[in-house]
Amino acid sequence: SVQIETPMENLYQITRTILNTPEVDLKILVHDQELLCEKIGTVDGEFFEKFSQLSTQLLSRHSKEEKKDKITLPCIEALGIDVPQFQISHKDFERLYIEVLYTIRHKIGASTGQYSHFVDELNVYAKEAFGIQADQHEKFLTLAAEEKPPIIVLNVTVVEAEGLEAKDPNGFSDPYCMLGIQPGCSPVTQHIAPTSKDSSPTTMSRMESRSLDECDTEEKAKAEAPSDKLKRYHHRLLPFNIPEKIMDSFTIPFPDMKSFRLSFKRKEHANKREHRNSLSNAVPARYIRATSVRPHTLNPKWNEKFRFDMEDITADKLHLDIWDHDDETSVFEAVSQLNKVRSVKGLGRFFKEIAQSARAGNNDDFLGCVNLALNDIPSTGSDTWHKLQGRSIRSNIQGQIRLKMWLSTREDSGASEEDNWTEVIQHEQLLKIFADYCIKKSRAVGKDWNGEYDEAALTILHQHAIQGDLTEIQQSMCQWTSSFKIHIEKNLDCRNLVTLCQKFDELWEEESFSWEEEEALKEIFNVFIEFHLEQIKRIREVFPAGNRIAYQRLLNKIRCLSYISKMQIYRRCCPFRKEIKSEVAVAIKQGTLDWYERISKYERGVNRVQFLIKLTKTLNTDLYQGLTFYNKLFEDNINISYFTLAYKKLEKVLADDIVKGLETLQAPSDISGEVSHLCQRINDGEKIQETSSLGIHIGVEMLELFVVLQEFFGFREHLSISERKTTIFWPYHEWFSPILVNWLDVAKCKSMIRVRESVDKDDLTPLESFQAHTSSAFDVTSTHHKIKQFWKTLNWPDHVAASKFIIVLMEIICMTSSFYNKLMKKRISPEEIEAQNLEKMSLVVNNIEHVRRGLELLPNDFGFDMTVAVLLKRQGEKSRKQFIDRFTELMHSTTSELENTILAMLSKSVEKINLGINKLTFRLAWSPDSLPTQEGVCPLIEYLNSHLVTYDKLLLKVNFERLLTIVWEISVRGLVKQGEPNKDGEEEKTVKYYCRLYEALMILMEYFRADGQGLSIDKLHNQTYRTAEQSLYLSKMSTDQLVDMYYARRLEEQTALENYEFGVLSVRVYYYHDSLSVEIIQARDLIPLDPNGLSDPFVVIELLPRRVFGFSNQQQTTIQKKTLRPLFDECFEFPATLEQCQAQDSMVLFTVMDHDVLTANDFSGEALLSLNSIPGLNQGNSTIDNFHGLKPFELPLMFQKNKNNPILKTLENRFWDKSAQEFYKKQRERILSKR
Repeated sequence: SVQIETPMENLYQITRTILNTPEVDLKILVHDQELLCEKIGTVDGEFFEKFSQLSTQLLSRHSKEEKKDKITLPCIEALGIDVPQFQISHKDFERLYIEVLYTIRHKIGASTGQYSHFVDELNVYAKEAFGIQADQHEKFLTLAAEEKPPIIVLNVTVVEAEGLEAKDPNGFSDPYCMLGIQPGCSPVTQHIAPTSKDSSPTTMSRMESRSLDECDTEEKAKAEAPSDKLKRYHHRLLPFNIPEKIMDSFTIPFPDMKSFRLSFKRKEHANKREHRNSLSNAVPARYIRATSVRPHTLNPKWNEKFRFDMEDITADKLHLDIWDHDDETSVFEAVSQLNKVRSVKGLGRFFKEIAQSARAGNNDDFLGCVNLALNDIPSTGSDTWHKLQGRSIRSNIQGQIRLKMWLSTREDSGASEEDNWTEVIQHEQLLKIFADYCIKKSRAVGKDWNGEYDEAALTILHQHAIQGDLTEIQQSMCQWTSSFKIHIEKNLDCRNLVTLCQKFDELWEEESFSWEEEEALKEIFNVFIEFHLEQIKRIREVFPAGNRIAYQRLLNKIRCLSYISKMQIYRRCCPFRKEIKSEVAVAIKQGTLDWYERISKYERGVNRVQFLIKLTKTLNTDLYQGLTFYNKLFEDNINISYFTLAYKKLEKVLADDIVKGLETLQAPSDISGEVSHLCQRINDGEKIQETSSLGIHIGVEMLELFVVLQEFFGFREHLSISERKTTIFWPYHEWFSPILVNWLDVAKCKSMIRVRESVDKDDLTPLESFQAHTSSAFDVTSTHHKIKQFWKTLNWPDHVAASKFIIVLMEIICMTSSFYNKLMKKRISPEEIEAQNLEKMSLVVNNIEHVRRGLELLPNDFGFDMTVAVLLKRQGEKSRKQFIDRFTELMHSTTSELENTILAMLSKSVEKINLGINKLTFRLAWSPDSLPTQEGVCPLIEYLNSHLVTYDKLLLKVNFERLLTIVWEISVRGLVKQGEPNKDGEEEKTVKYYCRLYEALMILMEYFRADGQGLSIDKLHNQTYRTAEQSLYLSKMSTDQLVDMYYARRLEEQTALENYEFGVLSVRVYYYHDSLSVEIIQARDLIPLDPNGLSDPFVVIELLPRRVFGFSNQQQTTIQKKTLRPLFDECFEFPATLEQCQAQDSMVLFTVMDHDVLTANDFSGEALLSLNSIPGLNQGNSTIDNFHGLKPFELPLMFQKNKNNPILKTLENRFWDKSAQEFYKKQRERILSKR
């Protein structure tokens, strides 16, 4: 193309302004359409609106369900759910309160941390928590003071030792421990247990010492013989199997053992009065305890527990020895020495003998000892490593021992100390009472209880636990059971129970509970699970969907049930109960059925269809809530699909009710014939206001029932694939198919009436919000939208049947669109268009375009691609093709009809512009050669701009582009017209003339492109432009250029040939010694041109272009008679320079002719060979011998098949150019069509 010079400033200004106005296009929401079209619905009683509202109602119903956070949680008692109560009797309540006061009165252990309250503070708190009046409180305090004081017990667990000294030859020791209580004063008489009732409870205990496993009562001990007591005592305390004959010799009364000597060592060279580190005189003692022997170790682990009754906790100490056991007989012998003990002093001699024996080296070796004060033991106990000490300052002892120590009490009542079930029950009740009190205080300030007790309550509970010697797991059990009970009674959030379950389960060990404790746990497990299963059955009422608090409470409840199912103690206590997961699933299913029964009974009393609609809506809402609210809770925490269980139960019961309801209804009759007749009458212009003559009533209820059923069964998509296979299959849509057919028939008439009414009421006044349109366009597209929305809401499940309904819907929309197009064309006459009533014309074409663009969305709106895929899969290619053909036929014919109407009106409106364009292009074409084309084209552009700006303000962008395309076509044709051949009397059209027209064409193209804001390149380069551009481009070239171009294009055509239909010519061409050698070897497969079926061929050789090879005349071969495969084998020399052969477009033309004697020779084909790549041009001084073996060129012969070749046409029109006419005449004889 021609390089255009920079246009003048005014031309650029015009190009910048045109098409840069803001786009006036339709960009509105459906909601805005409906606001504009409210009145048209009154024509048919809002026929389409009633059905299109079904999907809106569905969305609004779901949105309402998501806004329930402010719903108050119901009272479960009001729902009929029984709440278990765990109240204690009044008598037990008073006893428990006295027990609390008794516990406070006899606090034990050093106060530490949170357990450092004073007695008075604890009494006040207990009074408030129990709700006791002041006078009653004083009474109960007196009763608690009159109770016998408890006996303080020291609990010691010998855990382990490490780093002991090796005493055996193998480098190890066999350590065991002996331990006992060392009174605070050494004289024996000072440590005889006093019996006065007035003595202090901490220093006047009358309970006999005993081991951890001793369970005999005081009365039984008094009835036994002294020897039996001693035997029982040693059987329980010592870890050795003492022979019966030794035990039978024990005759010393058990209460007489009151002292022993411990850990002393007599030094051989020391003063006899030397002070001993552990013992200076006979040491009074309560008991001696011994651990088991741990053989061959320096780091023994025992973990053995012992108990000691205390007389004076402020003065008593714990003494412990570690010995290396050498042989069992020495232990038995040492124990047998107890037979010689007659007093406390004798017991001291016994240990003295043990020590002396150890010192002599022939019995057990001493490894170390510890002496510990007991008055500093905290109430929480201690777990500490203690460094071992020697018997004197000079002893060399190593290692340390770990001891756990804590204090507890027991009552001197004669009951078994191991049986603390009463204390366990009391502790649980106490926890529950304190929890009740904490809840009341929290609710008084408007807060929920966080599960934490007051510090005073914790102190009382702690004292009660240690005084009752409750183990850690017993305390955990009490806290767990009391929390479960309080949560059941108060219906509290279970968020704290999971933590309690985890702690409880971690502490539990096999055989850690008594039978009574396991039975109590079993009961609370069963009550708790049953209570919460009942709530799950009523989950819809107890935990309303959308409520944030209900969500959290349900989440914690499910987590708690899930954790309980994994607890070891649960499986131990409830081995025969079903898995909790399965029980929850059963509760969900049963609760769903119960709920359905309640709502179905409640919903009855209305007509059958309304009942089914309302019932199904309720179920849909419930399933939606189950899917979005409940399902994730159950799936994530207990691995149950709540939605699946609920859906499958509801599906079955609903299907039964729907079948019963539909069986009572009558199917509608066929009205298609009457509908077609009515539609034809409306199309012919008859004013039909109503369709009541159809004699049917398409009730909204029936199709609404289908929609809600479709929504219900659509929830199947949320089931897993395996679960989906087990659901029932019920083709419910088949019953509604006749109803849908009738609705579509009626919709045809209704939509036709709406279109006619909308056009009649349209006064072609622009809307305020959308100046480019009037009301009728929105009325029509709104009707179409409601039809599409209705179909989308139906979501017909049978895609094969749906394809037929889609075609019917397409027919309705296309028919009404065509009808609207027909009516709108009548609103403006051709005379009005010619009179340049542009505003009215623009409104009409904009309205039609608005409707047309709505049709382009139909494939997506009706799911075209999916329907095609389903038809191919289920019905085969034939059904698929039929659907595609009918759908595209309706689509294409209607959109083409509307577009043609728009183009016709726009073309009519620019007829006057056409005259001006032709006039200005004539002036441009014949302007003086001295006037630049850029200036000559300005009047034309200014004229176009003045008219197009008006259209740009009135038309939609797409319509304005159509108008631009029309005007562009007119402008191009105007230039083409000026470039037509000279007529008689016209001035000669020179090359400069055509150059000016070509440049004007390029300028106009840039104007209409408008810097990318106007017409696209594809629209600009239409067929008219391509023809004009080629014609003007060729016309502005010289004859020689055209001839060169003609042969260059012929060479390109020859290169692209794939078949050789006119024969082949074999030649050899090379450059040698300043001449071009051409060898004509042979030809084959020539076409027969003589009557005998043969030819008399010869070849004419010519060098081209002629202006380059002006002195090289053409030459020809001899004539070969009667053959189609002539063998020439002739060589020709052409004088030519190297530069001539290397020139651009240099080539050899081979023309094969058929010699005739009487008539002119016939053309048999031509071939071309470019000289740019022949041998010899780039090989220097080569000898001729180098070219004899060259492979010949096989050139296909050609005919000119295009009789309208543009180059030949251009040359033909150059009447004033003799050479052009001669070339044209020569080539005309070679056109194939002349044969």
